[in-house]
Amino acid sequence: MILLKPEWVNHDDKPIFSVDIHPDCNKFVTGGLGGGDGSGLVRIWNIHPVLTVEAEADPSIPKLLCAMDTHLACVNSVRFSKNGMYLASGSDDKLVIIYHLAKGSSSGNFVCLHLRGHAGDVLDLAWSPTDRWLASCSVDNTIIVWDAQNFPTIVKVLKGHSGLVKGVAWDPVGKYIASQSDDRSAKIWKTSDWTCMHTVTDPFEECGGTTHILRLSWSPDGQYLVSAHSMNTGGPTAQIIEREGWKTEKDFVGHRKAVTCVRFHKDILKKQRDKSSKSQMYCALALGSRDHSLSVWMTCLKRPLFVVHQLFNDSVLDIAWGPNKYCLIACGGDGTVACFIFQEKDLGVPLSEEDKNAFYERSYGKSACVESGSSGRDMIVENAEILDAVKEKVQLPSLSGKPSQPEIVPNNHCEPSVNLFTQPAPPPVITSAEKCQLDNRLTKTTAPSAPIKSVSVLNSISSAIVEKPAKPVSGPAKLNVTTTSKDGMNSNTKWKYEYPLGNLSRIWGWCRNEKIWEVYSGAHVVNFTLCLKYALICCQDGTIRISDIKTGSNILPIMCMATSAIQCTFCPLGKLAGVISECGQIRIWNIDELKIYLTSSCSEIFSKSGQVVQFQITENGVPFILFSNGNAYSYSMDMQCWMQLYAKDAIFRQGFRSVIPKDFQRNMRQHPLMTVQSTTNNFLGNVSAGMDSNVNNWQDSAKLTFIENQIKLCEQINSPEELKYWYLMLGHHLAASGGEKKIRELLDYLLGSAHGFKKKTIKDDIMGVSKHYLLDSILDVLKKYPKWQRIYMEYFEQYKL
Repeated sequence: MILLKPEWVNHDDKPIFSVDIHPDCNKFVTGGLGGGDGSGLVRIWNIHPVLTVEAEADPSIPKLLCAMDTHLACVNSVRFSKNGMYLASGSDDKLVIIYHLAKGSSSGNFVCLHLRGHAGDVLDLAWSPTDRWLASCSVDNTIIVWDAQNFPTIVKVLKGHSGLVKGVAWDPVGKYIASQSDDRSAKIWKTSDWTCMHTVTDPFEECGGTTHILRLSWSPDGQYLVSAHSMNTGGPTAQIIEREGWKTEKDFVGHRKAVTCVRFHKDILKKQRDKSSKSQMYCALALGSRDHSLSVWMTCLKRPLFVVHQLFNDSVLDIAWGPNKYCLIACGGDGTVACFIFQEKDLGVPLSEEDKNAFYERSYGKSACVESGSSGRDMIVENAEILDAVKEKVQLPSLSGKPSQPEIVPNNHCEPSVNLFTQPAPPPVITSAEKCQLDNRLTKTTAPSAPIKSVSVLNSISSAIVEKPAKPVSGPAKLNVTTTSKDGMNSNTKWKYEYPLGNLSRIWGWCRNEKIWEVYSGAHVVNFTLCLKYALICCQDGTIRISDIKTGSNILPIMCMATSAIQCTFCPLGKLAGVISECGQIRIWNIDELKIYLTSSCSEIFSKSGQVVQFQITENGVPFILFSNGNAYSYSMDMQCWMQLYAKDAIFRQGFRSVIPKDFQRNMRQHPLMTVQSTTNNFLGNVSAGMDSNVNNWQDSAKLTFIENQIKLCEQINSPEELKYWYLMLGHHLAASGGEKKIRELLDYLLGSAHGFKKKTIKDDIMGVSKHYLLDSILDVLKKYPKWQRIYMEYFEQYKL
């Protein structure tokens, strides 16, 4: 083992709080303080001048590759993604910044993305095993899980700690994420539903908040979680938390002050046993402490491999192992780094990928996690312990663990659309010996006795006929069909769907006994939607096909989402197609232009709203989602958030009861907002609003709140016809029960620049609707109320100037 301390790796005498080595082992990154103004600094270094004297002495080999001062405050954590394409940094400025690293590029300009979500300093970061998610923890007592495939989407905010969260780590087999906090606890969270599974407190009861960070780490075999600062009979230790039962019976002892950081080597290692033909498997880890020392341990040894005292003049703050080389880099609060170079005889030989996969299958019933970019699908984390029945090739449930069973509320478009919703295939056949290895969400079932017969859907002007087998026993359990009017479609066209063999699916159409086209899929079809120009086919494996309805040819290449689609639809004229997946991803494509129109996540509304029962898109690409609990939402691309269109509270109920006309005719083209809301209101039936409707002192204010919110919703979803209606309703409401102040505010706003005191930069229209047109409509209402005649004359005279 060789110890080096390259003096040229520094932050100009400022502390270095974090270090990480790139997966290709050609560079490493440091993060800490920058200039004298207290800003943060991230520097990327060439690792070769550190490892060899020749490279260090060669002036043609650069040492510093890049320096970034994007953060406004100290950088506390830097982490490369597992695939090496991204670098994440977390700082005291409450930001997480993602830097995109181009393949083959060691320096240059970086594309930066700012992730905002924390209310305090970000102290630690961790990428999930396949870079599907990024976790960040903060002094705001939370952990945020970010969707790394759809930044800046937040998958979940984990709340439960009552103190500063100073460390976070992922289980290498993807089932858990662990965190450690100043509240004297470490928590293990399940990635299947993001709930806290277990809290460890005993080893931390005597600990004080004396460390800047608490970087814990999970062993690459998944068997052990090793925490930072813990205590045993008054002495500082690093606690070993066993995966089996979360026992805390062992720890690493020897450091004189609190352990600040723990880092396992990413590989499971092996060595030949003395006088034995069998090799011994184990893991290596390093501990850094406030006593300025670093120790390296093997899980097969009772004592440390070595300890280096007074490695720095301050606390050890972070540790990084070289993934493909025998090296270890540590950084200290004194602004320096230290590099350890090992030989194979020191650490051992890493297990091959085949051996590692075999170990994971023996221990957890699954192979090692695959890179999310290698197959187009992410096959980790959600169901990490499910045994994949490879021989049967059964598609297992995904993240939620529940089959999608959408209830159908009839659409009221005037455009053609047919949706086929199915349930996933039955659970795989599980033997008694295998049952103990399964996730508790998977149940034992018997094998199917016969294949399912074909299901035929016939489109006609007046009805849809569904032929179902008497006793379906494989494939989707049932098909639910919704129909709308078929203006423009050939009433003689029929469509049929069947499973000729196993997971193989076939959809074909015919007209007057002549086949038009057919499409085969390697997985069960869960959604099949038609419009005048295209067919949208969604399969259980997450694949999506958009085909020409006349020829069956693919309009776009076969696309893939993380989980299967639970709803899909076209906009009224078929220019846009949209899909919602089981895990909450939403995608809308512009088919005519062959590009994405909207990509986002609705996971934040999934958790509290139940199942999706209806999904619609306007011609402007605005999505509308209706849930089984009656809530309805739409997405604002400008605000990057979901807007609530309906909920079961008294404000919405009072608004609908008193404002929406009873004879309203639904029309998604002209009145998308009220069409969705009226569908929701009917869906809810006579649900109690939870408030006494005889209490009159709140109703006028509730009605005004509702109308003003409707106006803002119309602006966001770009619905000018409805905007006119709601401004007119606002005029009627204010004229009947409003005050003079409110009326003047509205009229001043609509009068705009003609009134003299408004700036010319204020727009004179709203979505193409002239403000003076709206003003004229409201003045026509006011003049019918004698008490407002004075105001009417005042504004009418100014309006006519």
